Amino acid sequence: MPFLRVRWLSLSVVVAALVVSAMPQQNSTEVPAPSIRVTTRMVLVDVVVTDKKGHPVAGLHPDDFEIEENGKAQKIASFNMPHETTSAPPLPPGFYSNRAEYRSPGGPVTV
Repeated sequence: MPFLRVRWLSLSVVVAALVVSAMPQQNSTEVPAPSIRVTTRMVLVDVVVTDKKGHPVAGLHPDDFEIEENGKAQKIASFNMPHETTSAPPLPPGFYSNRAEYRSPGGPVTV
């Protein structure tokens, strides 16, 4: 009888080991990639305002503008008016141009 118990115990251990090894292993190192869902309702609109002569108009504020989408007024959430005017870099010595941004303050250069 003790021999039968040892055999039964051995068989039980083997079956238990097979069942455990057949179970799918869970990999704890896999971290699901984070997902981020974002909804935005901001639209950027660049505007250049000029007068009748084509000169840029300065000193405008958000109250000076109306934005509509499909006939419905939209709120202006952000307003930025650039204050710096950029000028063309100076030409190297010996170079001349007839483009307006390169005109010299003393008048046109005659060659």
